Amino acid sequence: MSEDVLNAIRYWQGMGKSVAVDLDDAYHILPLSNPAHRYWIEHPNVKEQEKLPLVVLERGLRLCNALTSPNRLILKDWAHVTRGYHLPNFAREEWWTNLPTREEMKAKLGLTGRIV
Repeated sequence: MSEDVLNAIRYWQGMGKSVAVDLDDAYHILPLSNPAHRYWIEHPNVKEQEKLPLVVLERGLRLCNALTSPNRLILKDWAHVTRGYHLPNFAREEWWTNLPTREEMKAKLGLTGRIV
């Protein structure tokens, strides 16, 4: 997370909005075989401790309202930092089957006879 992202979190929270961060990778334990390992773990170009990628990520997680992840272990790893919510990477069938038609939704919303 860049300082711009941290400022955006503060802005939206100042507007009364909740901000969630979604992680689907365990950046703090990336193996050497992962190309991102050098950036997240070795951080060769960062000289100041507070600018280390994992330090900035943790600062952002502390600032946000919640962490979402499809991986319960990631949520457990960051539980000491922020509240976590399991959010699967797939849509449950009941979310998209038997949905009302466009015309049914227009009628329900009182939009019949309008171009929508």
